[in-house]
Amino acid sequence: MHWLKLSPLIRSSLVVIGIMLIPIQTSWGQEIHTSDLIQRLNWIRFELVQGRIITRDTRQGQSRSATVTNEKKKIREEVTLKIVGGTPLFQYQYQDSEQTIQIELINNHRLVIKRNPTANADWPRVEVQQSEQGPLRMIVVQGSSSQVYTAKHLWQLMLSHPDPCRKHLYPLLELLRSDWQLEQWSEQVETSLIRMASYHTHPEYDHLQRLIEQLADPAFRTRQSADRQLRAMGQPVISYLNQLNTRNMTTEQRLRIRRICQSLTTRTGDTPEAVSAWLLSSPRIWFILMNRPENDVRELAHQQLSRLLQKKLVFNPAASPQQRQLQLGRIEGTIFTR
Repeated sequence: MHWLKLSPLIRSSLVVIGIMLIPIQTSWGQEIHTSDLIQRLNWIRFELVQGRIITRDTRQGQSRSATVTNEKKKIREEVTLKIVGGTPLFQYQYQDSEQTIQIELINNHRLVIKRNPTANADWPRVEVQQSEQGPLRMIVVQGSSSQVYTAKHLWQLMLSHPDPCRKHLYPLLELLRSDWQLEQWSEQVETSLIRMASYHTHPEYDHLQRLIEQLADPAFRTRQSADRQLRAMGQPVISYLNQLNTRNMTTEQRLRIRRICQSLTTRTGDTPEAVSAWLLSSPRIWFILMNRPENDVRELAHQQLSRLLQKKLVFNPAASPQQRQLQLGRIEGTIFTR
């Protein structure tokens, strides 16, 4: 059985041989018909917000666990939820004759997903790591070779590495939410970004920069006016403000920028429309799109990145793949220095 068949298998109907739901003090039974166990138990709800997986609506109270087994298909699932000081500690394990999958959530933000094949399965080992504040990583190990994919958030990872995400990431994340359509949403985000850039539906970056400078103006009224105007621009300015070098800014400038970003950051689940607006002013995303197979997309992404950075970048969208990689390497070393 190929790994891509995992998701339909997990969603297929199970003949439940035994199930035991065990809160810490009392025992009770509940029939589970499919292995969408995390969602059907409804003890914890996963959301994708600003490209990071978080939880909402965690049921407070006693710790609890649930186990589902299917002896015929040799499938076993177990869910455990503990609430420690109001913070969830969540664990999930799926096991069949060909693989084990483990999911662990700590402190509501640190998430680790591991998929390990059994000895007789010729599949790669996959690990997804979301730290509390650092970058997101997906590690794929096949035999003696390994590949590490790193991104600031899930949307960046999906746009940077669509094929590895399609093969390895999406089936795992469907265990958290079967209604997430991440491959389709990622394609919609890219299409929407290209459409908005082609119609120049982006902030005027010269005006943006002037407003940022006015946040340090000696006149309080000027600072307040700039603050209000930046907030009124909405989500499209978030990525631009986040990528600013604030080392030479005043303390008040940095504080106002941080508060503006916090006020504009949505607290609801990501949608393709909201993500497109958010990523429109992200230099990293447009740099990623400069490496697309389509020449017109590369050209548009080059124009948008030059507009964002307010300088002409040396890049020929029509050059050979080897030449483009050299040019992209120079640009990356200049604008994304670590």
